[in-house]
Amino acid sequence: MSDAALLALGRSVLAPSDSGDVVEWCEDNILSIPDSPMPGPFRSERTPWIAEALRICADPEVRLVTVLASIQSGKTLLARLYTCHVAARAPGPTLILQDNDQNARDFNLTALRPLWDQCPPVKARLVPEMDRSSTIQFDGMTAWVLGAHNDKNLQRRSIRHLIGDECWLWPKGHLGEASARVTAFGWLGKRLFMSQGGIAGDDFHVLHESTDQRDWCFRCPTCDHLQPWLWEFIRFPEAAKTAAGWDKAAVAVGTTYECAKCGTRLEDKQGVRTACNARGTFVATSPGTGAGKVGLHWNSLATMSWGELGVMMLEAREAADLYGDESPRRIFKQKRLALAWAEEGGTMLTDVRAT
Repeated sequence: MSDAALLALGRSVLAPSDSGDVVEWCEDNILSIPDSPMPGPFRSERTPWIAEALRICADPEVRLVTVLASIQSGKTLLARLYTCHVAARAPGPTLILQDNDQNARDFNLTALRPLWDQCPPVKARLVPEMDRSSTIQFDGMTAWVLGAHNDKNLQRRSIRHLIGDECWLWPKGHLGEASARVTAFGWLGKRLFMSQGGIAGDDFHVLHESTDQRDWCFRCPTCDHLQPWLWEFIRFPEAAKTAAGWDKAAVAVGTTYECAKCGTRLEDKQGVRTACNARGTFVATSPGTGAGKVGLHWNSLATMSWGELGVMMLEAREAADLYGDESPRRIFKQKRLALAWAEEGGTMLTDVRAT
């Protein structure tokens, strides 16, 4: 062994141990998230629901985590951060599944690899000469990035960490086939499945409903009441209500959110949402389920403009009322509210009240 290799080995042995907290470790070791709209290292205060979800995923007592979340709100980032934790701190055979092989290749090359390169402890464990497009060899573990549509990808391997994304697009039965891969690892086996809203009764929603179904809840800056983000507390401005219907421009700039307890009308500003989420937490809505099965849910009300969402909802309802086109309502419910859609049309979105 060369002097440089011996020195590196000695430094790794003598390096002080971290606190054990996965979030602190990510903040210390992930130098940049290359595709993030907020450049720089990972910072938990930007997305506190992701920080708490990371701690839940890393909890050795938790064996199953389902994440039902709106699009562009960090659910895939959660999976990417968790892979860094796995490779550096809890190595074991890892299977990362996207909906199909092409999307898996794209995810590997454009999302996973750039993040791993920005995490020195992970980058140091990569074995470049054994690196292939779908199989990645680390010092101490192998990871596969494959498509869930191909049932051959769900066979043969014994997996400790199973990560599945876009589960609403998976063929029926494939979620169960993938889950069978972790049984050989017993209590060490871990499953993380993520999805936007899909169809009521599909495999992912049935699995999510078997968990404790925790909702992300915020605290009102005025009364400190802890509450989930719910569409029925969106309030459109009185001036936006006209004889011809809702004025979308007025909705876009004047929508507020009403606290469920004190009635405070929260302004539609990112700073307000940040303050509301800062001391938020997940609250179980079905706590009687078996231990070790955690379900997490959050929606776009926690992350984006309520006025913008209001305009989306109005346009979706217009498409249904005027043209009989239910697809925009379905898309809004699945992708923004992160809720399941029923084949018969689903529940009508709650009407909002004017202030």
